[in-house]
Amino acid sequence: MKNPWKRYSKINPQRESGNRQICNEIFHALMSGSFTGAEYKIILALIDKTWGFKKTTDAISVAQFSKMTNLSKRTVQRTLKKLNALRVVYMSPSTIRASTGSPLNNYSLNKHYDTWRVEGCQIVQGCQLGHPSKTDKGDIQGQTRVTQMTPTKETSTKETSTKESVSRETLKPPLQKPQNVPTCPHQEIITLYHELLPELPRVKEWTDPQRGYLKTRWREKPERQNLEWWKEFFLAIKASDFLMGRVKDFQANLGWTVQRSKFNNIINGQYRNHGPRTGSVQTDNNLRAAQAFMESDYE
Repeated sequence: MKNPWKRYSKINPQRESGNRQICNEIFHALMSGSFTGAEYKIILALIDKTWGFKKTTDAISVAQFSKMTNLSKRTVQRTLKKLNALRVVYMSPSTIRASTGSPLNNYSLNKHYDTWRVEGCQIVQGCQLGHPSKTDKGDIQGQTRVTQMTPTKETSTKETSTKESVSRETLKPPLQKPQNVPTCPHQEIITLYHELLPELPRVKEWTDPQRGYLKTRWREKPERQNLEWWKEFFLAIKASDFLMGRVKDFQANLGWTVQRSKFNNIINGQYRNHGPRTGSVQTDNNLRAAQAFMESDYE
């Protein structure tokens, strides 16, 4: 396939001009791990300064990292500290000093990626990557290569040892879908809303985002998965002067009430009537306490 942008380029990089080699397993671990953009830049810079020169460690200044990655020195320091905590990069004091006289650290990339504390890293053996060897005689079908490689004793032993090295803490059970959750009856809830709250705006069009809000509220808790609960919910709205538009030029509607923040405020009594306001916080509190006492079920 021809590169459509080649004719616009003024350069022509070649592998023979220099390249950086990296183990397939580490490459796939880096590709699958949940790293930030700054973390990827620091890791690539470290690979360039160490493995790129056939070294396992190198004394690198923060200024060098900053120049190579276009990151600020503060970001470099913070990212190096985080990668060290994730066991991806390890460091030790160096006897070499920078041109300014400040001490440097020796940095190395931890190639034992099964010890990284990074989510998503896949532990994959070389023979499982699907890269054919020189003796592989697999057939190419379209864009897919069908390999016929047989694992050797060495690769089998390596695969077994790697599987045994994975701790149980890193193995997570598959996510299970909630069982026996009844389907959200959108039309029935809308009809109930119209019957109990005829003063509020009617639902003329029930959009996909609104359907998503209502479906989520329905599935969040089992007690919400019946129409009786929604009847009580709508009656609580009816008792609120603010939501019914009896206080200000505002009226709630069904789509508004099922949004997460508004829904939680209604459930938590945020829009309950608080009685008269006298201008005194203490007096208002006393009046609310008296009103609550009179509305209670005490005999």
